[in-house]
Amino acid sequence: MLKKLFTLLLVAVMIVSVGACGKKESTGDSSQGPTLAKIKKEGKLVLGTSADYPPYEWISKDKDGQTKIIGADVALAQAIADELGVELVVQDMQFNAIIPSLKSGEVDIGLAGIVDNEERREVVDFSDSYFAGDQGILVRKTDAKKYTSKESLKGAKIAAQIGTTQDELAKTIEGADYEGMTNQNNIVLELKNQTIDVMVVAGPPGRQFASLNSDLVYQDIGFEDEGKMSVAVAKGNEDLIAIINKVIGNWTKEGKMDAEIAKYTDLSSKEVEELQ
Repeated sequence: MLKKLFTLLLVAVMIVSVGACGKKESTGDSSQGPTLAKIKKEGKLVLGTSADYPPYEWISKDKDGQTKIIGADVALAQAIADELGVELVVQDMQFNAIIPSLKSGEVDIGLAGIVDNEERREVVDFSDSYFAGDQGILVRKTDAKKYTSKESLKGAKIAAQIGTTQDELAKTIEGADYEGMTNQNNIVLELKNQTIDVMVVAGPPGRQFASLNSDLVYQDIGFEDEGKMSVAVAKGNEDLIAIINKVIGNWTKEGKMDAEIAKYTDLSSKEVEELQ
């Protein structure tokens, strides 16, 4: 009888021990967000970007004709991948596809000069800000004196990239004939071909487009700054946000983002000169 009782007690202890171990393992898994767990498992960080936005990101071509997406945003993404100890994989897509791709899990982070605002915060989360820029217009040099204020755009054919802060801004310009387009390079071509009169654009890429096209000029016409640019991630990934914020904090202390923007502004200008 005593032997039988001892055996039953031993089995009960074993069941409790196994149950406790299983519970501990489950808690450990749930403490890690789904995106970070996926990154660690696959050994890669997938960046979603829109490579038509120099100096933040654009498609660079080397002397052998090989292409690669580079820019200040890509450099920041690489620093995040290095902090995580994984490979960086870059996926180019339309700007307005980045947030849906984050939600579906197709990409892990979004970096494309994305401004943190309340509307976007309803569907994704954001890191700390890594840069805040101005916004203005890109016009043909021959029209520089014609378009000098928001009011002067009345009756003008204007365009901006769909899904951007400039897209929303352009829609508020009274009396303008507005059209949203998916690719900034195409908008610049439309402007040069005189199909449109004005491109509403963020300051850094706007100045860059102007420097790369002698017939265009970037103008500040009094728009408010576009807001703070941040890294976007799918909701429920606070652990990944913490790692990204660590990298951004270090970059801020070192003044590295300003340095990267200057570096890639110079590089993209040299690439165009070499092609001419």
